Amino acid sequence: MVSLIPFAMWRIDHVGKLSKAKGGSEFAIVAVDYFSKWVESAPLKKTKSEDVIQFLWKNILTRFGIPKILVSDNGPQFEEQVLADFCEKFGIEHRFSPIYYPQANGQVEVMNNIIFKGIKKKHTPEWQIRGSWIDELPTVLWFLRSTPNQATCKAPFSLVYGTEVVLPAEVDLPTYKQIGFEEERHDQRLREYLNFVDELTEEALYKTLKYKQLMARSYNRKVKNRQFYSGDLYYM
Repeated sequence: MVSLIPFAMWRIDHVGKLSKAKGGSEFAIVAVDYFSKWVESAPLKKTKSEDVIQFLWKNILTRFGIPKILVSDNGPQFEEQVLADFCEKFGIEHRFSPIYYPQANGQVEVMNNIIFKGIKKKHTPEWQIRGSWIDELPTVLWFLRSTPNQATCKAPFSLVYGTEVVLPAEVDLPTYKQIGFEEERHDQRLREYLNFVDELTEEALYKTLKYKQLMARSYNRKVKNRQFYSGDLYYM
């Protein structure tokens, strides 16, 4: 699936059980914007529909607007009526990805794997005992938001804000965007950035579609043609 505009389509999933962290959280809920690959995540004590709704309201709707489509797996926390009512209230189409066809999730499934690995990489066995993954989650999110994505060739931060993120290394060794900052030209630079956002969006969409075609071509080369005959058994 490919979204043509930012924040119109989100993929949502959860990670857990993790080691119990401060406040009793043992799960993390994760959402990825299909277009920009922007990542949102939050710790949870449990994975009920009410917790999903609270996350959607606090981290998605009130920050990025109401999406058109929400994609999830068939987990029980995503199938309860209370979540269906929430989506209906805001005109959100809730789609379920088929369990038997994981390729349907495409690059978003790949991104989810990166997120999960990013969180787990911050866990040495000692951290697991202390449950400090909750303290490392913001660092993992910052890394994912500021790192160029393979599909768009742009960092999610750049696609969302139209500028490059200032990294810790640039504090001691300033880059041109910091050295060249002129307060009196701020308004002019702001207008330039606004125009640049549209250009970034169009370029990211083109590269995403091209990347999707390359991935499909690579996958299709590995697929063997199979012939089916009357009486053969197959799954529906």
